[in-house]
Amino acid sequence: MEELTKEQKEMMEKVEREYGDLLLKERPEGAHKKMPRLARAAQFAPFAALEGHKGSQHDSEQFVEASMQEETEALFVSEQNV
Repeated sequence: MEELTKEQKEMMEKVEREYGDLLLKERPEGAHKKMPRLARAAQFAPFAALEGHKGSQHDSEQFVEASMQEETEALFVSEQNV
């Protein structure tokens, strides 16, 4: 194991001096029973946070494309009339 540098030793001493009382405490027991692993795993299961987003995005794309098509056609017609 490597020897600590002077700065590292000073930092360790500072941490022990400032937080030693917290570092030596026992972990408190919670008011709730521990959750079973399966239940904990279910909390982090994949989910569709943006459900319906793809459909909405597709609708928006179609609207924009239709609007651009209409503008292009209107511009083409107005250029022919000139």
